[in-house]
Amino acid sequence: MIAVKDLSAGFAKMNHSVLFAYQPDSQATADFLKSKLGDKVRLERFDALFVDDPEKFNRVLEEFIHNLPK
Repeated sequence: MIAVKDLSAGFAKMNHSVLFAYQPDSQATADFLKSKLGDKVRLERFDALFVDDPEKFNRVLEEFIHNLPK
């Protein structure tokens, strides 16, 4: 999605936090999102598919949701 179209204008308008779970081969995409969203994005790297480590994924998601502004 990101490689096909430049979504920078949409990213600039975002006012919500984003959790981006990614694998090492998506590091360039994660870096791009961080450059566009700054503190709005939380990057979480998974060395395998996140479904292969459901405990970590659930923990990360719970922490992300818990820390969202109320």
